[in-house]
Amino acid sequence: MVSHRSVSQIKLMRRCPEAYRLERLAGAPFVPSIAMVQGTAFHETYREWEESDRTSDVQKTFKRIFYEEIAKETARTPLNKFKVYGRGRTIQEDIDIRYQTGMEQISSYTSTCLTAKDKVVKLEPDSDLAVEVQFEIMLGGTKVIGAVDVVLEDEDDVMFVRDLKTGARESSGFQLGLYAHALRVTCGLDITRGDYYYAKDATRSTMFDLTNFTEKYLTEQVQALDTIILSRTFLANPGPHCFTCSVKTQCREFN
Repeated sequence: MVSHRSVSQIKLMRRCPEAYRLERLAGAPFVPSIAMVQGTAFHETYREWEESDRTSDVQKTFKRIFYEEIAKETARTPLNKFKVYGRGRTIQEDIDIRYQTGMEQISSYTSTCLTAKDKVVKLEPDSDLAVEVQFEIMLGGTKVIGAVDVVLEDEDDVMFVRDLKTGARESSGFQLGLYAHALRVTCGLDITRGDYYYAKDATRSTMFDLTNFTEKYLTEQVQALDTIILSRTFLANPGPHCFTCSVKTQCREFN
């Protein structure tokens, strides 16, 4: 049995077992993208801004992280091998567009945070802000690790978990439900609601009721994924997510 499962592994397996096989087991070449860099820079800039008591210059921070991430990725993969999303767009055009878009997205979100009535929860015992909260829990016999983007408290002092999205929208609250359970186990937080923030259009999802994501259900999901992996029954699951799949060129469904 594996030593652990990450939330990203679980999400990938639920989305497409064939992509999981290629990425995690078959060693298919990972194709980076500037879209991925943009997402990382957005999350890291937000984290630094909150941890600076909302005083850091988000545009300077985003610029630094954005180009640091490009340098990190190009040390492994030449720029001309990056995946480009945008018909007829060159890699340099993609860099320029996503840099500007990312700047606008992080500025919009932090501005929204400053006017919102929601506030970031402080965790006991050290009053650390609940931003990028690392966790490690057991579901059945499997260790699950991950990080929660942010835990907030609304104007009625009711806590909820939020995940920040710079890419595709989510139809399920599974990820939020897993986070809520992890926060309950590791931090003693009673969280039954959560939402997604979509940076692409600066909107929030509806508030998900997370009470159905019980420890029993989450454990069953993880055990089911383990069973699929051990039996090596990796079925492709074609859909809109194929457009951004980093291993599509190796997928047996299309090649």
